[in-house]
Order: sequence, then C-alpha cells, then structure tokens
Amino acid sequence: MLVGDRTEPAAAFRRREMQPDDVDACAALVASHPVIGPRYGRSATRLARAWKSVLGREAIRTGVIEVTAGSRQTVCFAGITVCVDEAFVAEGASDRRSGGSGWSFWSVSIAVARRC
Repeated sequence: MLVGDRTEPAAAFRRREMQPDDVDACAALVASHPVIGPRYGRSATRLARAWKSVLGREAIRTGVIEVTAGSRQTVCFAGITVCVDEAFVAEGASDRRSGGSGWSFWSVSIAVARRC
C-alpha cells in the first residue's frame, strides 16, 4: 500500500497460523463485525472458548492476517476451517433449527461454537 508520494510501503500484511494468544482478538473481530457478528447472536460469546478448545487439532486449519505498520502489528482478518464427520453432517440435515434444509456456513460455525 502506497501513500501519497511515498515509495516505501506504509503497511505490510502477513499471513500465519492462529496462535492461542490471537484467539480473543480474532473472536472479537468476528463478534463485532456488522454483518457476521449478528448472525452468531449470543453464540459469538462462545467463539473464543470454542476456538481455544480446538486449536492445534489435526482437523482444524486456521489463518490470521495481520498488518504491520512501523513496530505495531494488528490482526485484521481471521479464518478457521473445521473438518467434521458424517454423523455431524447427518445431524445438521435433520436439525429443526435449520428447517431440515441442512447445514449452512453459519449453522456449522454456530454449532461448533455451541459444542465447545
């Protein structure tokens, strides 16, 4: 990112795996997002605990993108991928809360947060 007539980068972005110390900030990003946060509802308060309980497991992949400006580093994006078994998928297909229509991105995320 260039600013004005400057030729050096004003900020640098870096992707890395989520670390335990990142979890609270990442969960706060999701919970405070104007579109994503309300979709989680009260379950947003469980995200940090859920992510901490699964972080480092084989079926989990995480990513954090942080911006570095000078000596300051700030997490600005976070993502997590969870692999689930067939029983979890079958449960979602028959869950009345989903109208029996199966899992969506949001309902899987909320279900994982509820279970932890």
